[in-house]
Amino acid sequence: MLPHQNSIFDHLEGVGRNLPHSGTKVPYIAIPTTSGTGGEVTKNAVISEVGENGYKKSLRHDNFIPDAVIVDGTLLISCPKPVTAACGLDTFTQLLEPYLSPTASPLTDAIAWSGLEAIADNLLLACGEGATEIAVRESMAYASLCSGIALYHVWLNAHDIRSGKNAGVLAKSSLCKSEYYVHLRRHDISKCGLRHRAWARLSYGWLPPHSPWSGVWNVNGSGSAGQLASDEGTRARE
Repeated sequence: MLPHQNSIFDHLEGVGRNLPHSGTKVPYIAIPTTSGTGGEVTKNAVISEVGENGYKKSLRHDNFIPDAVIVDGTLLISCPKPVTAACGLDTFTQLLEPYLSPTASPLTDAIAWSGLEAIADNLLLACGEGATEIAVRESMAYASLCSGIALYHVWLNAHDIRSGKNAGVLAKSSLCKSEYYVHLRRHDISKCGLRHRAWARLSYGWLPPHSPWSGVWNVNGSGSAGQLASDEGTRARE
């Protein structure tokens, strides 16, 4: 919006005038400091407000894709563990959504599954003993980047579970979305399709079987992603 004199609300859907954006921008380089939504490779600028009249809306244009992206694992090491956990769950859901999408393709499957494998191997490490390891942080960043690319090319499933009035809830969207998939995984996977069985097996061992809102995630150690994200959700509700 730097080259423009008008308000961003002129271009927001639902809460603004929904006018098309010209796409005019200043050149910029995206340097992520968290591993979550893969926003460094998307054309979306998400605008949100928390409160009774809260919302979560996007400003979109193909020109909003950054001119360049620098992903540096050393810039992620200082990210607090609760934020790492919440953002990691966001990455997980944004990888799972395109993998389970009815509009998935062989290309999005390959990208999403590669990211899911990186999450399965590194999420708990990033929230615990491997938090300062550059290789672990780079793997999380890779998974996040994959999530942004894959999600961009499919229709969404649970991505907007927290949009609209629900945006007034003081909670991480990653927790809301991960709760949806946690409950989905609790069903008998033998009765699910191949894709559901595949991700369920991949996630066993680090994705807890209970709702993040229940506070009883079945994981060991205070450094686990489940406990950290659950603590984050508790603080958000308070």
